[in-house]
Amino acid sequence: MCRTYIITTTDEATRMLAILEHEKQFARLDDFASERAKPVKRMSCTCCGESYLGRQWWNQDCGYGLGDCCVETCRVDRNAGESDSYGVPEIHFLIPTTTAVHPDYSEPLEFSALFCAMRLEYKKATRDKRKPRLILTTDKMQNDMLCCVFPALQTGSSFLMGEAFDHNSSGDAIYAAFIEIGANWFARYATIAEFRSM
Repeated sequence: MCRTYIITTTDEATRMLAILEHEKQFARLDDFASERAKPVKRMSCTCCGESYLGRQWWNQDCGYGLGDCCVETCRVDRNAGESDSYGVPEIHFLIPTTTAVHPDYSEPLEFSALFCAMRLEYKKATRDKRKPRLILTTDKMQNDMLCCVFPALQTGSSFLMGEAFDHNSSGDAIYAAFIEIGANWFARYATIAEFRSM
């Protein structure tokens, strides 16, 4: 559970430093047993803001930590053990897929939550050499995206947004794809070739 402290005096700051030192020592007990017991949850990368799955570390703001996306950018050695700033690899970030409780995306996502989930899913799928999963979204979201930029490609009611999100290692543009299946709308990132093969 995260707590908010408001520090206005030197005495309060000194007490806060003592609390942080206690948290630091407690976290290390029994090979980080209390840390391993914390739930794996969706968090925001403290470096870039991307969504990732991790555990809360005592030295990060509530809901924030080092995302898998920025381990190399922040020059964190994944084999070096504890980092005072970010926690422990495979406990707080770089959670092994056998440990992580992957979100099922059963609730429809929109806007930043949707695009963060799509980006995370595309990166993980590329790393694991598999197709990205489709993420449930809303009719309103797909309509807003269809109306804001002319589609790069449209097949029936499904479409690729007109502006590319990124390019893959082969140089192919990656777009936000919105796909209608039955009465539901789903989204994922896809190249033109991937979209045509869906």
